Amino acid sequence: MTQIRGILHIDLSARYGGADVRVTQLAEALSQHHRCSVVCIEGSGLHERLREMRVNHVPLSSGRGDPLTGHAIAQLLRSGRFNVVDAHNPQSQLWGALAAAATRTPGLVLTAHSQYRQEHGHRSVRGHAYESVLRLGRRLGARFVAVSDATGEYLRGLGIDPDRVAVIPNAIGAQPPVPPAEDVVPATWPPDRLVLGTVGRLEPVKGLTDLLDALATVRAEGIDAGLVMVGEGRERAALESQVRELGLSDAVAFAGFRKDVDAVLPALDVFCQPSHSEGLPFALLEAAASARAVLVTAVGEVPGVVPDGGGIVVAPGDPAALADGLRRLASSPEVRLRMGTALRESVGARFSIEALTEGTLAVYEAAIAGRPVAAG
Repeated sequence: MTQIRGILHIDLSARYGGADVRVTQLAEALSQHHRCSVVCIEGSGLHERLREMRVNHVPLSSGRGDPLTGHAIAQLLRSGRFNVVDAHNPQSQLWGALAAAATRTPGLVLTAHSQYRQEHGHRSVRGHAYESVLRLGRRLGARFVAVSDATGEYLRGLGIDPDRVAVIPNAIGAQPPVPPAEDVVPATWPPDRLVLGTVGRLEPVKGLTDLLDALATVRAEGIDAGLVMVGEGRERAALESQVRELGLSDAVAFAGFRKDVDAVLPALDVFCQPSHSEGLPFALLEAAASARAVLVTAVGEVPGVVPDGGGIVVAPGDPAALADGLRRLASSPEVRLRMGTALRESVGARFSIEALTEGTLAVYEAAIAGRPVAAG
């Protein structure tokens, strides 16, 4: 068996999100049997979380676009303590790949959590730039982990050899029941209002404008529903403006970033994820663990997560379809309970942290040895 000397995760995210959850899960699990550390940005949400969990980490004061960040990563690799690099977002993948090449670190792995050009727009400079990082990894001999079948197909479409792509889904651990957070739903809302909620970055790719249009439609029909948006992002000001224009100010609450998502979800009646592009979203797995009814779009691995009868799946970019889903969910608490229970049972059996850890270790060993990896 190939010897893993040490694993260096690189996650230079600015805001804590689904990719960071996977990194913390892996770092915590792998640290039980291997030297493992995480490079992060000092003061970031990930830095704070790793510190709370007492997981080994290296916070960098240089920015994601600063060459000093790449130099610092290379210095860590020159220490000889790590022979695996696993990089988790475009900036991380750039510096991780360059540092691994400069230090001849054999185990280079790039984990793709989304489909960059779909996420940022097919004509966007950013999307093309991010894809160029993946192609750099291909030229440098990296192995790739995709969090969903759709993301794996995306990587293969970039010319990456299928033998270098492994599909390893995100995971959700066993979660004991948590009392709902009391400060999520505004106290001014009627107690019998249907509470919808989203959890994630406030970005255009998340399709939140579609959900607001759908909410305005059903409220005009007399359905008393409200929406709680958990998260932060560059789209917040635009979303707040749309809320005012639609007359939804008393029916939409911006809750900001929350660390207690496990307590937020039980406060919701319905979890909504109207995204235009996804890999395998952690927020959906967390909603499933909380037995929430879900209204989601058919993107990435989402349709494969939600079983028949386990939620409502509609086409992306279709506010009318979202409104139809809201009508169905508003019609019966029993339907919502039945859907949430079915989803929890399905997800709990399929997405384990043990499978995530074992599959990832197999990729690391293949990367060190220069072997192919299983193509999902």
